[in-house]
Amino acid sequence: MKFDFEKSLTYITNDAQWVSKLLIGALLVFGCFAIFFIPVLLMLIFHSAIATVCALVVCFIASIVLLLAISGYFCITSNLRINDDNALLPEWKDFGKFILAGLKYFVGYFIYVLPLFFFGSIFMFLLVFSTTSSNSSAFSSVISFLIITLIGAAVLFLYVLTMLFMPLMLANFNKNLKILSFVDLKDAFTMLKDNVGNYAVLILLFIAISLLGQVVCSILCLTVIGIILLPVVYFYIYFVLADVIAQFVNSKS
Repeated sequence: MKFDFEKSLTYITNDAQWVSKLLIGALLVFGCFAIFFIPVLLMLIFHSAIATVCALVVCFIASIVLLLAISGYFCITSNLRINDDNALLPEWKDFGKFILAGLKYFVGYFIYVLPLFFFGSIFMFLLVFSTTSSNSSAFSSVISFLIITLIGAAVLFLYVLTMLFMPLMLANFNKNLKILSFVDLKDAFTMLKDNVGNYAVLILLFIAISLLGQVVCSILCLTVIGIILLPVVYFYIYFVLADVIAQFVNSKS
């Protein structure tokens, strides 16, 4: 099976309510950032540090909830496309379901990148420690440099691997929306074994969509109307990626 990218671009129009669902998602994307204007306004109006800090905390929590819902909607959309090629877009009514799916996504993602974060933190600690240490001999400095260089190379290699297989683990998660699917290497690589060629196409599509999205968004930022349309473009990209992932899961080399 080959990727039908045109289908990924247009499948949302099969849903009679696709415009309203897209706009709701775009409004949530806008809300994730616009909500932080509230503490600024409170500070300008009331000049109260306590009120500003409290509002900032509340807005931060609200932004996280919105981000979870957006991510959950993306994952559930992809899951529906995996299980039914003719599936319509999810209704926005069950908001809690999207928040839960988004929470699962972020927990799974955190577990997946935890090794990279752990070894990256060790590398940064050793790097900072070596640069601040002033009473070491020339020999120990050379040894420290070699060790830090090797660890840095290992961290870089781990970073490349983590990013390389990120779409694969995301696809594996979207199949059943289970947290541990993000780190179920056996299941993921079983899927990859029959889809090596398609996975290469998937990575290229991820890169192309991301680059194209950045270009379009950069152009939109040049006008006020374009800035207003930015959340719509962002959420539309989520729809495209959801179907691209679904096509990969259902494809065979």
